[in-house]
Amino acid sequence: MAFTVEDGTGLTDANAYITTAEFTSHHADRGIGSVSDGTYGAAEITGAIVQATDYVEKRFALRYRGYQRGHTQALEWPRTDAYSNAGYAFDPVPRQLKMGVAEYALLVLQLGRNLAPVPGVSFPIVDPATGEVTNQGGGTVKSIREKVDVIETEVEYGDGNYPMSSSGNITTQQIPDYPQADLWIEELLVDNRMVYRG
Repeated sequence: MAFTVEDGTGLTDANAYITTAEFTSHHADRGIGSVSDGTYGAAEITGAIVQATDYVEKRFALRYRGYQRGHTQALEWPRTDAYSNAGYAFDPVPRQLKMGVAEYALLVLQLGRNLAPVPGVSFPIVDPATGEVTNQGGGTVKSIREKVDVIETEVEYGDGNYPMSSSGNITTQQIPDYPQADLWIEELLVDNRMVYRG
């Protein structure tokens, strides 16, 4: 399948929300040198964008505000009846979505794999500025032991089979938090804390 970016009209064959130029510009503006120095080739970047788009489609599709504009469109956006908390209609492909996908795509490149969680496996945490990858356990923290003299820290994680509340999904898999990207997407999701008065 060709790399086809959603243009806001509801394309039937779109598989990406951003162009490679938007990806590069987003990260260059934030001083992420590994993007602008040619570390990643064009094919790697387009592949990462498609994987990041797949990830947001799978993770957030049921939680976006509004409704798909047409039943034949390939992706969830553009949408109708999708408004911000201030009452403004979101663009056909919102800025927040594009920025979130750019962040997820960089994670795909840095991790060398897609972002779908695997039960019981450690989740990598990536420092967006340096690209340094550290692992976090696959489950919730069960215990922490610290030793003061000759500093030592030991963290024991659960088995990874607990629901992850931050994703809003009830699952036997944990969905890791990727705050750099998640916080962009959050603005587009239905706010379950809203109070309706009659």
